[in-house]
Amino acid sequence: MAMGTRFHRHGLIRPTLAGLMLTAAGAVCCFAGLLLDDRTLMDAVVAIAVVMVCSLGFIIAQWFGWLALGSPEAVRQIEQRDQNGKVTARLTGKVPERRGLYLTVGVEVRWRSPLGLFAARKILPAQGETLRLPDVQERTAHGASGVDRHRAGASQSELSGGVRAYVPGDPLKLISWRHTAHRGELMTRESSRDTRATAVFVINTIDVTPEQLDAEVNALMPWVHAVRQHGTRTTSERLIISDGVHSHEGIEAVERFLAAVQVMPSAVKPHDHAADAADDPSADAPSAAARAATIGRLAMNSHGLVRIIACDASDDQALASALRRLPTADDTTMLDAPVLRQDETATYRTIDLTPVRSAFDLHAGRTASRVETRAPRGIRHRLAAIMPGIAGAVALMFFFGAALKGVSGLMSPPRMWMWFAAALFALIAVDTAVGYALGVLWPKPRVSSSSSQTQPRSSVVRLRDTRPVARLAGFAAITLIAAALLTVIQLRTQLGAIWQSTQYGDAPSTVPGKLSASFNAFTVAFETGFDELNLQLPPLNVSERSDLFLTVLIAAIAMVIRVILVWRASIPVMAVLPVVALAADYALAGHAAPLWAIGLVVGAFPCALWAAFPQQVHGGAGFAVPSGARMQAGGAHQPGRVAASRRFAMPAVALDASPLLAAALAVAVTLPLTGPAYELAYRVPLSIGEGGGMFTSNTVSPMIDLKRNITAGSSATVLTYQAYKRLYLRLTSLDDFNGDTWGYDQDFALDAGLYGSGIQLGRDSDNELTRRQRFSFSPLAAYMDVYGYRGYNVATTSSDTMERFMVNANIRIGAFKSRFLPVPSGVTDVEGAGGDWLQYQDGTIYNRENGTSTDTRYMAYGTVIDPITNAQGFSQLSTIVDARNDIMSDDSQVSDAQREAWSRARRNLPNTGLGEIDGDFLLVRVRIGADGAVTGPSGWDLGSVSGKDSGEVTTAQGQRYTVPGSIAFNKTVISQLGLGKDDYYLGDGSGG
Repeated sequence: MAMGTRFHRHGLIRPTLAGLMLTAAGAVCCFAGLLLDDRTLMDAVVAIAVVMVCSLGFIIAQWFGWLALGSPEAVRQIEQRDQNGKVTARLTGKVPERRGLYLTVGVEVRWRSPLGLFAARKILPAQGETLRLPDVQERTAHGASGVDRHRAGASQSELSGGVRAYVPGDPLKLISWRHTAHRGELMTRESSRDTRATAVFVINTIDVTPEQLDAEVNALMPWVHAVRQHGTRTTSERLIISDGVHSHEGIEAVERFLAAVQVMPSAVKPHDHAADAADDPSADAPSAAARAATIGRLAMNSHGLVRIIACDASDDQALASALRRLPTADDTTMLDAPVLRQDETATYRTIDLTPVRSAFDLHAGRTASRVETRAPRGIRHRLAAIMPGIAGAVALMFFFGAALKGVSGLMSPPRMWMWFAAALFALIAVDTAVGYALGVLWPKPRVSSSSSQTQPRSSVVRLRDTRPVARLAGFAAITLIAAALLTVIQLRTQLGAIWQSTQYGDAPSTVPGKLSASFNAFTVAFETGFDELNLQLPPLNVSERSDLFLTVLIAAIAMVIRVILVWRASIPVMAVLPVVALAADYALAGHAAPLWAIGLVVGAFPCALWAAFPQQVHGGAGFAVPSGARMQAGGAHQPGRVAASRRFAMPAVALDASPLLAAALAVAVTLPLTGPAYELAYRVPLSIGEGGGMFTSNTVSPMIDLKRNITAGSSATVLTYQAYKRLYLRLTSLDDFNGDTWGYDQDFALDAGLYGSGIQLGRDSDNELTRRQRFSFSPLAAYMDVYGYRGYNVATTSSDTMERFMVNANIRIGAFKSRFLPVPSGVTDVEGAGGDWLQYQDGTIYNRENGTSTDTRYMAYGTVIDPITNAQGFSQLSTIVDARNDIMSDDSQVSDAQREAWSRARRNLPNTGLGEIDGDFLLVRVRIGADGAVTGPSGWDLGSVSGKDSGEVTTAQGQRYTVPGSIAFNKTVISQLGLGKDDYYLGDGSGG
């Protein structure tokens, strides 16, 4: 019986575990592709869909016989029936080792699609009838025949040439002395008065246990076996079996009844038809006397000699007692029926009454003790056998190559680590092909459990295949040696100094000390390389130390991949590497995956499935065997391969080419659909959770985000504003350039949690911006503040004065999501947005946690210069120059030499500890005494407060301070630094 196989009534096509996993991977790629708008992920979805459809189409073609099957399994479906014809059990596989009548009603054919993604089972009708009866020892059978011969006479084994064995009562004149002398026992000549003898076998099926019933069958089997063994030359004896309810005549009927008989329920009465009796559970069970009377009538109605052989293993022996009270008691022999002990095992023999007929031929199972070492013969067959291994190696090379292409976009330049990775991955691919070829051309010996029990333990151990372990150990050794050599090459300067002791006076002199120092040098270089990469944003710049770190990392990754590839089914899993690498290259660095890389990965994936499930493509069998074909008889039925047919010559060729066909279709469909899939990803607004909105992702570069949104476009109203003139609104500034792309300022990214801040577990107070970094005051805003244009609540503006740059806007957010507020370019203040909106020194208004929401309203104030689109646009700058000249406290002209001297003096203040330079500003921290005196660092006398106070300010800690209206510097400060002569000074806040 095939373990773990259920009896099925209907066929089925279903996805395999590999198919379900691939479907789940497709769903993940679809979600990630829509989320990141990445064409690599979207192409992966298309390719997976095409491969799944191809696999489904292949298995449907196999179902209807248009395509051959690859290594199918055919399993018999068996029903066990009792003496009433009722089904008592349904089984699959071999006939079980227990007594019973087994009818083969069908054959279940199971196979997988050529790519291993779908599995099918098809139920074909079949016919066959098999008996499983207890085996009988020859000595027991001869003894039974002897007893029967003396009591009944006319045993078929003794009848030959018109004589038979002597029976008491035979006339002396009928004794054949010649045959008696020849045989050594009395023999009687037959006369015309001799008639057929009748043997009636009686078995009790009511009020017994199944074990007792089996004991009764075991007791009767020697008698039945004697008839079958010795009664083939004559039919002079009539055989009948009965349990008082059913009666059957003939040797085959007797054996069939003994095989099928089961314990009858005690609520069934005898009926003329067994089926009617079985369908009448409400009737009373026939008594032992009634069953004995039925058996007595059956015996008395027989002509000639009658012999009753009865067996009753029930506890009360009711049927045996009733038989002894019959007139035929003298002709009745009661047999003992001992129940087998628990430590005894019954043996059975098989009788095929009807050979199994099906639309399939099943090969007989191989001998259990046989060691299988068969390999394909002939060059053509060998090449065909190793083709899946070659396809898997090519697929792995394509996967690894595309993955390295994606990684090279994230890290550059391609130093030694890249060539090391390419060499290791190529070695992995070649080793995979070599391992497959070794397994096919020189298969490892396999010994079944039965043979291993008869062989010495040491011989069984020697038969185990150690080649995979040896190859894995060899690869590990090569990887470690190569990584060590590359490490020595990269650290040759430090190691040379340590071992030659030429550069460092404190270099160790002992070998253990040199080894320790070498290891410390490696550790320092390794940690430094990691830190250099960790502090960068993609694309990463790989230095020499980073090259060392990546070399060690590549060696570890290659070892892990090699261990995973020990399982051949993991070859398709390697397709994850290029997909992730190419998608990450686009998401983090903005490099779109080239179509050639996508095509290689897509085309290699069906070949990887071929390598993972090669047995599904090797075969050539199909539903073509005539319905009259027979299964081999006996108990050797095992799941086997379906026989091939000439009709499936072309379908078999198509089966061999199915992976290549799937690869071609996947490439042909996926590449043209790259553009539409890419557009679909753009049009589907998908995000994880609420999301930060435009330009506020901490994993996607803002340049990439900007490109996507500009390309995608939208017809929705994102915001409305009300102002006295048309405005250009801004979100933020990308003021950091790393040589490849623009990004946020590092301090700003850390405070706001934007791209460039890395992975942060919670908020670190050290990353928060200072009050000075939140101070936003452009030169134009400073001039306008000094000139008196404060408040910006003017109804009209003059184009001839500084009023032309004043702006205020009432803004309402619509379908716009971002953690930045749209504001005028020179914003100085925002009212009504909420206290969780913060300001950066470049004028960016941002929120650390939340973003904008529909119907957010606020008022923004600032200064705006109209965009200059032609030469006349520069004329507006003259207004600023005029305002600047008016601000100067001294109307006299200042020479360029004097300006240069003042600039040098101001820039020298940080060296003296009297000031700080922050961008374009000179900062001097001052104290204002109660008398209004203004004092700088080290008691530097700057001047005094003049004019009215300009108001109060509140610090981040909640303290309030009065800000002076202006400061009158003393003459010494003015002459040394030129304060008020060529620039404007600002004073604001506490502590600076």
